[in-house]
Amino acid sequence: MRSTNQIPTKKKKTSQRYQRHHAHFGVVLDQNIAGKMVAYWRQAGLSYIRFSAICASAVRAALKPQFKVEALKVAESSVKVYVPKAIA
Repeated sequence: MRSTNQIPTKKKKTSQRYQRHHAHFGVVLDQNIAGKMVAYWRQAGLSYIRFSAICASAVRAALKPQFKVEALKVAESSVKVYVPKAIA
């Protein structure tokens, strides 16, 4: 007899085609302890933004010198901060 505080969960089956498709985009799925499919960067405790930043810096570091300069220029963020004058 099942206790009333346990909520039944459905295990979602994913096809090999689905997994290959998502692996192509860098979202490698793996089953965690609960049986849910989780991306490996999430298992490592990273957000997708942080994961993609790490990947981008690794790709830039692997570039040949003639392409590295241009890639570093593109990678720089150009943010201007405007501080409003105090209203007196």
